[in-house]
Amino acid sequence: MSRNRILILSIFILSLSLRFILSLLNYEANDPHVEVVEWIINHHSLPDKDDCWECFQPKLYYIINAGIIQMLGIDNRMDRILCMQMFNFVLSFFILFYLWKFIARQHFSEKIKIAAFALLAFNPCLTGINVQATNDTPEILAGILTIYFADRFFNEKKLRMGFLLCASVIIACLVKGSGLILIVSLAIIFSINLIASHIEERKLYIKILAILVISFIAIIPVGSGCIHNYHKYGTPFVLVLPKDPPPLFFKHTYAGRPGITSVVDGYFTFRYFDMIREPFIVSTIDNYQLHRTSLWSQLYGRTMFMHFDQHPNSWKSMDPKLLSAGRWLIALGIVPLILLIAGMVKTIRHFFKEKITINQNWIHLVFAAGFLLFMIKYSYSYRDFSIMKSIFIFPALPSFIKFFMEGFSMLKSKLISNTALFIICLIILLSIYDIYFLITQLWF
Repeated sequence: MSRNRILILSIFILSLSLRFILSLLNYEANDPHVEVVEWIINHHSLPDKDDCWECFQPKLYYIINAGIIQMLGIDNRMDRILCMQMFNFVLSFFILFYLWKFIARQHFSEKIKIAAFALLAFNPCLTGINVQATNDTPEILAGILTIYFADRFFNEKKLRMGFLLCASVIIACLVKGSGLILIVSLAIIFSINLIASHIEERKLYIKILAILVISFIAIIPVGSGCIHNYHKYGTPFVLVLPKDPPPLFFKHTYAGRPGITSVVDGYFTFRYFDMIREPFIVSTIDNYQLHRTSLWSQLYGRTMFMHFDQHPNSWKSMDPKLLSAGRWLIALGIVPLILLIAGMVKTIRHFFKEKITINQNWIHLVFAAGFLLFMIKYSYSYRDFSIMKSIFIFPALPSFIKFFMEGFSMLKSKLISNTALFIICLIILLSIYDIYFLITQLWF
């Protein structure tokens, strides 16, 4: 076995081991999704949005877990949470597996591929959500599969990849409402390809698009609860939170716990040094950090440092060593962020310069833009800071890591390339420490 394969296997084993340990130790989540499962078990029916905090969500994930729990005869809530977490742990294996399959297919050096995979495998935020009993992990997996099969379908033009693409995106819509972002992204991608492609390719695209449209119409309105919601609440999409008044452009206005206080502060700032100074969030209405009102700061901080959220309760810590690690993670994380942005800019330039049907890398611009625009719209309508979670854009991880690898490949100087690699190695080590610290927290 080659040294690179040993290294990849080691990353797999260690990252999965950390997830497994946390799955056994953790009993809290960002939100109480176990309540939906228990409602299904206790009432033998599907709940409405007012029956519990997360009951507005599509029900596929909860039905599967309710079935597993009933089959195993688990009555205790803590054991039910553990069962749901172990289910997500299994899904996290496939998340890492398909992320690596996607990375391995790209035309970059082995050094760049391994660095990209390690960044994802040990990312504290991805690890943290994989060990919680929520529907985010299956949604992330469904998003990754959708983009993986879309990448293969539009580049290889194989019918089988089109079928798998359709199945993946339908599952994404049945797990969580954000699956609709993938549907809209695919509609845009198909439309552009239908206009720009040759007649033979168009036949294939029309065939898969027809399957996708028919499947969506036949399954999603009923399967995701849209029709039920429309008849009962007058809208197919429901949330427990009421919409906030829209923020003003310059003037600060407040809704709930301040998050988006103005358009300028929310969407035209990046509080890099403020995050380094205070690498955590407080959930109070007053005396909060400046970075809490900046969408891009929140997405960045929550991605780089697991303890940035200071949530759930058992995950909170203000240990000086941990916060020092968080400061370094946020400080050093600017390097992969710059590479990601550089790769995105390069892809945009190629989109306008090259014939788009030859190189399909541009489809990742659509997926990435779809989730980023969704976060802008979501945080604009629901302005509490808790809405600005980076896990909501994680279904598009293949697209973001593609841009990172593009940016990394642009470094022609050996000195600069090796320096960037050294910084990425430090980020990985600090990320492992962040995860290890949570393990010791929950253990003791």
